[in-house]
Amino acid sequence: LFRSFKKKVVYHFVFRELKASAHIYNTDTFVDMMRSLGLSARYEGSGLLDFALQDLSIEGQFKYKMPIFWGSIKIYKFEAKVTLGGVRSNIGGILGNGKFNRFLNDKIESIIPNYINGNQKEISKTIENIFVPQINAYLKGHKVWWLLGQMIDSNNKCSPTPAPWLALE
Repeated sequence: LFRSFKKKVVYHFVFRELKASAHIYNTDTFVDMMRSLGLSARYEGSGLLDFALQDLSIEGQFKYKMPIFWGSIKIYKFEAKVTLGGVRSNIGGILGNGKFNRFLNDKIESIIPNYINGNQKEISKTIENIFVPQINAYLKGHKVWWLLGQMIDSNNKCSPTPAPWLALE
């Protein structure tokens, strides 16, 4: 009796440039964000924000089981490989706008790609441990017909909120 089917999905997303920019950013919010990440800052200033992740690639595969009559849709065996080609950082107002500011931007441009490219297994595990249970919880109790209905009936538009570090003028 045909009760469910299993499929493998292979994906590859490439983002040539993911950019955050603003003529002026509010460092009070930026510093609050840093503090929430466990970082500290001794100086607060403001300035230009121009930051971009370049050639971000997210590729991998996952398997899913989709029941026809009983049970829930479920994702399992998730794999992801995240690579980053580079970072462009021109964040002004970090301890002024002189040599130290450029030094910090250079460090940001070097540290972020090295961290991402050097920790691919950990990043994949983190994605799997955080997102797969959330997705499976959302899918719990639903069958293929519900998923098809969600895709067909969707007419929602995405209106992202502005980044919290952008200054309101």
